[in-house]
Amino acid sequence: SKTFIVRASAGRLDFGEILTHFGAAFLPLELETILHSSGLDSFEILNPQLELIVHSGMTDMQLYLSGTPVITGWAGATLNSVLVRNGTSKTVMAAGFEFADTTLAVLLQLLSGLDVTGISLLDQATKAAVIVAPTSFPGVSLYGDLLREMPIVPGASLVGVSKIPLDCAGALPCALAKATLGSGND
Repeated sequence: SKTFIVRASAGRLDFGEILTHFGAAFLPLELETILHSSGLDSFEILNPQLELIVHSGMTDMQLYLSGTPVITGWAGATLNSVLVRNGTSKTVMAAGFEFADTTLAVLLQLLSGLDVTGISLLDQATKAAVIVAPTSFPGVSLYGDLLREMPIVPGASLVGVSKIPLDCAGALPCALAKATLGSGND
């Protein structure tokens, strides 16, 4: 069994064109309308880095793609995605977005349009990430500080790094986290 790896970079790429070119499924059906309105299925990627890994017989492949997504309201995000084709099965794409200085409340608002500010645990995050995928990707992980440990499952998965506030102001999720972990912990 032989494996070939090709690495490349470019000035910019169109994410939607990559999906079209490979005929890849990306947005989970149950979230398609919400995520489409967020601009997640068609955006430019600045300074993209690509790594194509082709396995035995040219039928199995992974295309890793990273760069800076240009999506309205998503300043400071980093894209890490993987496109997978196994044999003759459908080609699918999972995309992860990491934010260095964004709270989970802001990320939820970007994705859904819902204002969830005021929930202390969501407002305290110093880093946040989301993975969007139409199906599970067993044995495959994304690059990135927060993304590499997250399983790729159908839907939109969110994770954040947050300090637990000293005063939870009666918020149950915060109080549970504080009782379990203590306050001021990362």
